[in-house]
Formats: sequence, structure tokens, C-alpha cells
Amino acid sequence: MNKRSRNDNDLAALNALITVKPSKFLRCIHGYGLCLWRLERFDKAEQIFTRVLWLNPPDNQGVRFLIEDVRARRVREEGGDKL
Repeated sequence: MNKRSRNDNDLAALNALITVKPSKFLRCIHGYGLCLWRLERFDKAEQIFTRVLWLNPPDNQGVRFLIEDVRARRVREEGGDKL
């Protein structure tokens, strides 16, 4: 499989995920933002969390509770994501 067809397949799979299961896509992006925050990549984490809020204004993931800490450059505590 060449690189172009692999990328086309990846894009098709992503499109299917967004179309069929938007909540799973949002959880994926949310997790990516959490990883960036843990790595102290605050600017990128803020971008991702802002995008999640734009895509999901009701904020089912609770990003509104996290984004202020990211903006304040607070280091994410170990185990902070446990419910």
C-alpha cells in the first residue's frame, strides 16, 4: 500500500468516526488535549480544548473546567483525571 492510499484510508476512517460516532471523536480529541497538558504543551492543549468547546458547546467532556488551568499554565497533577 502506498502512502497516498494509506492516508486516504485514514481520512475515510476518521470521516466515518466523526459522522457515525461524534461522541467517540470528541473523547479522542479531549484525550489528546489531556496528553498535551500533561506534557506541558499548554498552547497546543488550549487550542485543542478550545476546538472541543467549539465542536460541542454543551461541553459533555467537562473541558470548561480544565481550560482555565491550561491557560494559567498549571501543571496537571498525577491522577487528576480519576472520577
